[in-house]
Amino acid sequence: MDADFAEAAGFKAPLRSDGVSLIPSLTGKGKQAPSNIYVEYVHPSRTSEYKEFEPGRRGIKRGQMQMLRVGDIVGVRYEIKSARDDFKIYNILKDPKQANDLAKSEPYLQALMKDKILQMRKPDEEAERPYDEAFVPAVDIKKAKKGLVKKAFAVNEHWIPQTALLKPIAKTKVAAPNATIEKGNLVVFEGYINVPTDGQYTFYLSTGSKAFLRIHDISVIDEDFNYTAGEEKTAVMKLKAGLHPIKLHHFKLSNSTGTTQLKLSWSTSGKGKEAIPETAFLN
Repeated sequence: MDADFAEAAGFKAPLRSDGVSLIPSLTGKGKQAPSNIYVEYVHPSRTSEYKEFEPGRRGIKRGQMQMLRVGDIVGVRYEIKSARDDFKIYNILKDPKQANDLAKSEPYLQALMKDKILQMRKPDEEAERPYDEAFVPAVDIKKAKKGLVKKAFAVNEHWIPQTALLKPIAKTKVAAPNATIEKGNLVVFEGYINVPTDGQYTFYLSTGSKAFLRIHDISVIDEDFNYTAGEEKTAVMKLKAGLHPIKLHHFKLSNSTGTTQLKLSWSTSGKGKEAIPETAFLN
């Protein structure tokens, strides 16, 4: 709802909000931003015995559950014990009663669901799940070049907004994230970070203004809402070796002048905190 209210008021929704505005779809005006739908929860009951349900969908023990929708495809799994458990997969436009499980006929969808789930959720210490210890898988990119793409935007918001549908006012290539904002008041560094080995990585981020780090679709570090300039925030991720999509937003406050600080570092087991080397950034 945050995104809808923001757009109705003439603003872009905060990047930190989970959803996208549905106003373009409701009004037929503007371009609808793409989105996925993800839900996870635990419930001790079973699914209902409604006669309208397919027989195979009645009385299923729920337990730990997940649901992910990607386009017209929905994956659901019940009584989850680990990240390896299989999904039941349906095309909900062609099969709204979810009678035809595509998992066997379309095996690539099973791998897609299992990877996508881990690439869009962040473990919550107050709501432990049986898949919290799973490592986030890398993406398969055949060709990648050195450096990141740096996009500049001029925005009116006092927060870091969603930029999916915004047109950049400038675009360049850089070796690594830097603090310079030459044009506009928001820059986004996009590309991949090359993780050398499977492991638990701690990321460190600080800025003199506002920043937001996202890896895959995971909000890793939020230095927008209620952030004190200069404070260093950290986050821990379990990552598989390989390339992981990264976006680092850096927002210049209206009352700041010139170059503002931006520092991104990492550490892992057996290796102390260090600035992420330029060789780790690709696009």
